[in-house]
Amino acid sequence: MSHAAPTGSRRSPAVSRLRDLERETSGSVALIFAISIFVLFGFVGGALDFTRVIRARSAFQGSLDAAVLAAARIKQVGGTDTEAIAAAEAFIAPVRLRIAVDGDITFSVTDNGTTILGVATLSQPTTFLRTIGIDKLPFRNSGMASFGSGTGTHSDVELVMMLDVTGSMSGQKLVDLQGAARDLIDIVVADDQSRSKSRVGMAPFSRAVKLDQRLFEGATGKLMSSGPYAGCVAERTGTDALTDERPASGSYVTPLEDVAPSSPCESAEVVPLSDQKVDLKTAVDGLSAGGATAGHLGTAWAWYLLSPNWKTLFDSKSHPGQYSELTNTLSNGEPKLKKIAVLMTDGEYNVSYSGGDATTQARSLCAQMKLAGIIVYTVGFDLGGNAAAIETLQGCASDASKFYNATTGDALRASFRDIALKSMPLRLTQ
Repeated sequence: MSHAAPTGSRRSPAVSRLRDLERETSGSVALIFAISIFVLFGFVGGALDFTRVIRARSAFQGSLDAAVLAAARIKQVGGTDTEAIAAAEAFIAPVRLRIAVDGDITFSVTDNGTTILGVATLSQPTTFLRTIGIDKLPFRNSGMASFGSGTGTHSDVELVMMLDVTGSMSGQKLVDLQGAARDLIDIVVADDQSRSKSRVGMAPFSRAVKLDQRLFEGATGKLMSSGPYAGCVAERTGTDALTDERPASGSYVTPLEDVAPSSPCESAEVVPLSDQKVDLKTAVDGLSAGGATAGHLGTAWAWYLLSPNWKTLFDSKSHPGQYSELTNTLSNGEPKLKKIAVLMTDGEYNVSYSGGDATTQARSLCAQMKLAGIIVYTVGFDLGGNAAAIETLQGCASDASKFYNATTGDALRASFRDIALKSMPLRLTQ
């Protein structure tokens, strides 16, 4: 006989145990889930905070680099340390406010005024990590910009200015030229010459070029006489007339008195390469104007002062570097040496002696200079509509960007400063 199970029958011990276990584990799962969500939230939130810091650091690095470059430019053009640091601080201030960071930013001038260092020790407030007690995440940036020789690994620089000091340059025009030349000397010639060298020379010209005794006798093969012709030279003759081969028998430079006995020269003496700013500026201040325009002579002497073939005619401190150094590179890819000629005139070349047309000779000399690896800048000053002079200068320049047509004294100074800055470019060195 069968019996129906009672309505409230008891569960088996196995079923009861399973039900109890379910109740016990459901609380643990909930706890584990809660902890997992908290940890996940922490990871995601922390990742977002760290991402914000990484972005802030990256953005701040670019701004810090720009700030030290701005400060270095101030120093490069003759500004004081105070002015340079003020420029950097003014540049970085709005960036700091925009990124909203805490901490210190300092700028300093080092390497005898040729390097600006910026250091930022900062922190950014957190959003998510704040919930676990991390209120800020720190980061550090540094930037360094330098210019000129003597700061890190840079090219040596040899730069010669050909300066027109003819009669048309009298008065304010000569004053403007002297100011432009002094600016270039300040920018190019570094105070610290221990790690790389930067030297400037000058080849002033009018109807002739004037040399000191040692250079005159080496270039002409003759003793220097006294009087109004002392040291004055005209064109070079012989097979090497339009080259930079060392002068020797058959290709000496011609003394002016041999070809133009009634034309003493007014020019100041040629200045071989030098790293002495005071001496160079003294020579600039001593320039005077007079005479006609033998621009081919100035062009030739700008080349000779840069030519290693002529080095034995100069004091050892003025020896030009070898041409091979123009193509040898440093570890940063820069050439070991840069040779630069800056050819400045205010008119057409209108004087020649025994070697033919002055303009034709000048253009041939420029072409040979460029083939030797010399970078040629040309500067016209108050040329007006003198198409022949403009054409000569454009043809002599290494490329179109290296020809300047200055119409005022301020423009002349700006041209020389721009050439100087391009010769000694700013670099981020950290």
